[in-house]
Amino acid sequence: MSGEPVWSAERQCWFRDRRGPWDVKFRIERTTAILVSRAADSERLAYRGESSIPPHHYRVRLVFEAAMPNDNLYSLRVEATGWKKFMKPHELEASLQRTVDYWLREVQRVDEPDTDGASGERYQELVQAAAEQEAAAANPPVDHAGIAAIQRKIIDGMRAGRRFATAHKEGGTNITMHRGKWISQDYGESNDRRVFDDEAAFFEYLRKFYDWETRRDIYPHRPPEADAWRYILGKLM
Repeated sequence: MSGEPVWSAERQCWFRDRRGPWDVKFRIERTTAILVSRAADSERLAYRGESSIPPHHYRVRLVFEAAMPNDNLYSLRVEATGWKKFMKPHELEASLQRTVDYWLREVQRVDEPDTDGASGERYQELVQAAAEQEAAAANPPVDHAGIAAIQRKIIDGMRAGRRFATAHKEGGTNITMHRGKWISQDYGESNDRRVFDDEAAFFEYLRKFYDWETRRDIYPHRPPEADAWRYILGKLM
């Protein structure tokens, strides 16, 4: 929206949740479809991110405010901008309110941030746990032997005539093996054809082909690689 005249609006909300900050971060990312990363300019554990969802641009900031005796207090600030040529100020305000209400539809919202009874010690424990979860997500263990065994099952299955196939309203893709080569053939709107005679190149393609499906339920995070390959093996027909 650089250079374009825009309206802006903002909402600040608080909510309670029994889950720790890493799990809440994950839930917010899935609900908003906005990836957030740790903010360094905050005394409290905070995550921030932004994304354009035309005709709006959103900035979000999630803060772990306090560790309470039975749950935790969080805040979510959402800033929205919209092109003046597409909307009026009240339309942006109404749209932002609907968006925030939808994003927070499944949490226990509170009108005022009451922190009576908050535990500083428990807060630090949860912050440390979130840091460990973040590190583990960034560097998941790789079971190379397990992955190789799964890939061998895929090769054996395809040599025996099994295949991968997808279908949707625009067409689909068939992935087969023929005379020592792997062939990926699109049909429908696309007729792209890819041929691989190198096993490593084929597996790289197959992993990318199923990448979204392997992480659909845990986006934006990735599953352990062995789990991803187990999922792919399960798609062999």
